[in-house]
Amino acid sequence: MVVDQTEGVDRGSIYIASYSYLTRSSDGGYSFIPFVRIEDSDPKTPSTPLKYPTLSVASDGVLYITGMPGHVLRSTNAGYSNQIPTFDYLGLVPGFSSFAPLARFVPNPAGLNGQIWIATHRSTGATRSNVYIGGPFVPTPQAAELDMVISRSTDDGTTWSDPIRINDDPENSGAWQWFGMISVAPNGRIDVAWNDTRNSGVPNVSELYYTYSTDGGETFAPNIPVSPPFDTAVGFPYDNPKIGDYYHMVSDNLGVNIAYAATFNGEQDIYFLRIGPWDCNGNEIDDALDISEARSRDCNANEVPDECEYRADLDGDGLTTLTDFAAFRQNLTGPAEALNGSCPNLLDIDHDGDIDLRDFHGLQRVFSGR
Repeated sequence: MVVDQTEGVDRGSIYIASYSYLTRSSDGGYSFIPFVRIEDSDPKTPSTPLKYPTLSVASDGVLYITGMPGHVLRSTNAGYSNQIPTFDYLGLVPGFSSFAPLARFVPNPAGLNGQIWIATHRSTGATRSNVYIGGPFVPTPQAAELDMVISRSTDDGTTWSDPIRINDDPENSGAWQWFGMISVAPNGRIDVAWNDTRNSGVPNVSELYYTYSTDGGETFAPNIPVSPPFDTAVGFPYDNPKIGDYYHMVSDNLGVNIAYAATFNGEQDIYFLRIGPWDCNGNEIDDALDISEARSRDCNANEVPDECEYRADLDGDGLTTLTDFAAFRQNLTGPAEALNGSCPNLLDIDHDGDIDLRDFHGLQRVFSGR
């Protein structure tokens, strides 16, 4: 799934791709169009359906889609609420025919070893129109390993560079780089993460690895492990040897947010990882500096700027409980500036400068799980 966050008329459009089909919501998820097959819409050319698609919205609102076996499609009308999306076929990216989501079924015997990932640069700067795709690939037909590679287009997907190898372990080492992800920060930094077996020497023990590029994908920083080792085999449920593809990443100018599957608890769980300083308010300043330099308040002392709080968590324990409700009830009838120091900006749920019944209704929704 991807959401259009550009400033155009398509802003807020939600796109969901499943297997070879796409759907869209133009009303915040209340309704969706019937699934549309993701394939070339030009009757003069052969149909080109995609498998395992991934999506990205460019700075101009154009939707890009890639998937097996390395084809790229583009839709310029995907966000038009009164139209059914159609697709331009941009071709097969050179070298991506060796993409191997199921290569030798190792290290994920019954699941994918990854997808072809696509990402676009959505801000200003020299790389604004760049499109990137990448994923795990078999370096040679005989190789029992995978490499993480990336290719870029500087002309809106019309032509592509040859894929370059991102993982910096020795070539032909027998290591598996799998379940790779790519995202691009507003400042153009490219973030890449993947599972990697280089330090274990066996395909069932991986670490999450990370690297980045600040020159549009020409070079990448040295790879670093960002997780402890985990044995994927202990997470195969019910005799099904598979780690699920619960992987995604989103970048901002200070860092990157990653979701991934791992087995640190002796079972398969989904984990969140932040790389880099926190920037919950999006001002490109470390949240800790915002608080220490008094740009942001932190009245409950939980190290989160108050403008980022959303659950009336007055005691800073990460939960909205009856303790928080008691403080809310005590101050329900008073103006915000006379709330006895009980975090009025966290009680003012609708941010209108007063604590009233509308805030109470917001708190009710929190307690009811809505």
